[in-house]
This record gives sequence, structure tokens and C-alpha cells, in this order.
Amino acid sequence: MKKNIWLKIVLLFLCFFVTTRVNAETCSNKELNSLKEKAINIKVTYDLYDSTYNENHLYYFNVLITNFDKDFYIVDSDGQEFKYMENLEDNGVRVLRSVKEGTKYDFTLYTSNETKCPDNKIITKSITLPYYNDYSQREECKGIEEFALCQKYYGGVIDSEDYFKTQVEKYRKSLVDNSNKKNDKSIVSIILAFITNNLLIVIPSIIVIIVIVILVVIKTIKKKKRVKIKI
Repeated sequence: MKKNIWLKIVLLFLCFFVTTRVNAETCSNKELNSLKEKAINIKVTYDLYDSTYNENHLYYFNVLITNFDKDFYIVDSDGQEFKYMENLEDNGVRVLRSVKEGTKYDFTLYTSNETKCPDNKIITKSITLPYYNDYSQREECKGIEEFALCQKYYGGVIDSEDYFKTQVEKYRKSLVDNSNKKNDKSIVSIILAFITNNLLIVIPSIIVIIVIVILVVIKTIKKKKRVKIKI
């Protein structure tokens, strides 16, 4: 009886040893590095779920995980696990729907049992959803889409409609002022460019004008002197 017990212990030990050795041999550094390179191509992006205006100014996004396949599974920052399921994927894209704006997610990728190196932590990818700016749809934003308060995604808080309109008016006025300054600078630049490019014409012309002015002045002085002498 004791011999059987010892025999079972030896056999279990040998099985454990052989299994461990086989796993160590099959999960090579080359295999693991290959999986790491593959994981780099898995992207986490987002798109706006619905931009229809709502009074609460609260919007939701879809989070898209692309190039996700059976070699990996994902654990998010809430501890939720996502395994590859062929019927849930859309051309290698897993979609997490209706995620609240401003939410931050961490997605940690692990190798799955489909690989020779299961349960290895590979990489963590993070994403922070922006805040959708519904003012960007307003008529006031046409033509000034580059203005911060008119951009699709805005990191700050627009306190009120009055604040929005005031800032838009200030921005439009600044554009007009800058345009006028540019026009003034353009005229000066054109004149300076003309003078620089035509020095051979401009300098002699200036000299001629100066000489003419001097001659006129001298002639005028002489006339005045003659008039005084006659008197």
C-alpha cells in the first residue's frame, strides 16, 4: 500500500515536471515577442454615438477595439474581461457601446489559451473620451470652426449661451482687426519690395527730385531778393 502511494507521488511529480518543461519549451521568447509585436497593432479608438442635441449636454461614445483576435483577451480598468468571440466581432472590431463622455479606460491585453504562451500580460492601452461640444453645430460657428468654442470636442465647460455668443463675437472682431493689420503691413511690404527691386531707378529719381526742389528754392530766393532791391 505504501509502495503504491509513493509510486503515485513520484508519477505526479514526473507529470508536473514534464508539463512544466514542455510549456517552458513551447513558450519561447521568440513566440512571446511575436505576440507583443502583434499586440501593438491592436488599437483603441472612439466615435460619437449620437450627436443629437439634448438639454443635459450629456453625450456618449462607442469605444472601438480593432485588430482584436483569438490570441488575446482584455481586462479593463473595471475588471471586466473581454474574450474574443467570433460572433461578436465585426471584421476584427469589438465595440463597447454607449460609454459616457469624459470616461477614462485602461485596457490590459493578455495572451489567451489559444497561444503557446497563455496568460502573459502584454501591454496596457489607455483612452480618455473627450467631451462633445454641441455648440459646434450652431449657426454662429459657421466659418470659424477653428475657434476653440466651435470645435467638435472641447475640454472646458461653456457656462452659458450668453458666454458662448460673447466669446464668438470677440473672436470674429479679432479676426477683422488682424485682417486690417495684415492689409496695412501688405501695403508697406509692397512699397518696400518695389524700392528694393528697383534701386537703379528709384535712387536716381530721388536725386533728380531733390535737385529740382533745390533749384526751385534757389530761384525763389533770388526772385525775392530782386524784388527787395527794386523797392
